[in-house]
Amino acid sequence: MKIEELKKIKKYIEIAEKVKNSNFLKDTRAISFKMDVSIDKPVRFESNGFDEDMFRSALMDFRKIYMKKDSTNFFRIYNLIYKNSNDTEIKRNIEKCREIYKKILSRPTSIGIYINKELQNVEEIIDDWLYGYYFHEDDERDEKMKSIKLGQLFHKASFVTSVIELMKISITMSENAKIFMLEHETNIQA
Repeated sequence: MKIEELKKIKKYIEIAEKVKNSNFLKDTRAISFKMDVSIDKPVRFESNGFDEDMFRSALMDFRKIYMKKDSTNFFRIYNLIYKNSNDTEIKRNIEKCREIYKKILSRPTSIGIYINKELQNVEEIIDDWLYGYYFHEDDERDEKMKSIKLGQLFHKASFVTSVIELMKISITMSENAKIFMLEHETNIQA
């Protein structure tokens, strides 16, 4: 295995550790979303146990695992480990992680969010929030987020819960990557 590939896996592990140890995951015990749609009152949305600044900070690291173009992308690291591991247990574990990760991304939202008459899946929602709202890389997605008005509350709830699930799966794969790296420890001293 090439040293550059081992360094990518090592970097993935470091990023997953940052996510795991982020204040957001450590301090946010229970996030709840509640909406009051009483007839005689304005619509009120309430979230408890959620700190936007801590979440944004965790996203800065998580996006290095999530973004397709990044060398530490979840699927790229999966492929490196799977292709180069001789350990059937590691392969089985990371295959399960990959399967769950893919299922999360492809499933429709639990409340069925439609934008322009199209049912949104979790990956689309994550991309909207990451690239449109949080990191301002896609003006079209940003405009889309602004256009859904009240629906944005449901959209964000789905985004937050899905990202937390993906973070947990990414951390689990990282634990297996650590075991994989023990096999190759002598090949990398960085």
